[in-house]
Amino acid sequence: MGDEAHIVLSRDAIAPAYAAERTTSAIMRPTLAGEVGALANLGWSIRSQGTATAELETREPFNWWLAYAGSLMLLGIGGFIYAASWLISSRVRLFLHEEDDGSVTRWGDTQYASRQQLDRADRDAIASSRATESQRWRNDRVLLALGAFAGVTMVYAAIWFFLVLGVMAALG
Repeated sequence: MGDEAHIVLSRDAIAPAYAAERTTSAIMRPTLAGEVGALANLGWSIRSQGTATAELETREPFNWWLAYAGSLMLLGIGGFIYAASWLISSRVRLFLHEEDDGSVTRWGDTQYASRQQLDRADRDAIASSRATESQRWRNDRVLLALGAFAGVTMVYAAIWFFLVLGVMAALG
């Protein structure tokens, strides 16, 4: 126990170096941050990230019909086999890297991410078309109500006109 040297670093000696490292490594480039944010909104979780790179991960959806069919075919064990194989093989990873020119390069399971983004774009397009169709139908209902009101008014006007004509003819 005698001549061992003990080095004690104070928090004040470590803090500036740690703060400098955190501020330089915590800032992600804007284009990459936008791409990571869009994928995170689709359900991807961020495994690691740096200033120019990011690794994201998600799982493919569980196919309940396949699990049910496996249970029926293999007397209940097939569902468990499918669930175990899904847990082992359903992990999807995507690696992103922003080049110096600002373009983001993807590698890994890019087809799954592209398919997810296309599905999201299709859902958004369908939702916006339903919203405009709903607005159009609202406008059509207003026009239909105005047309019905005008038609009923014309029928009443015609009845009164012929009633007045009949009264004048009877009197005259």
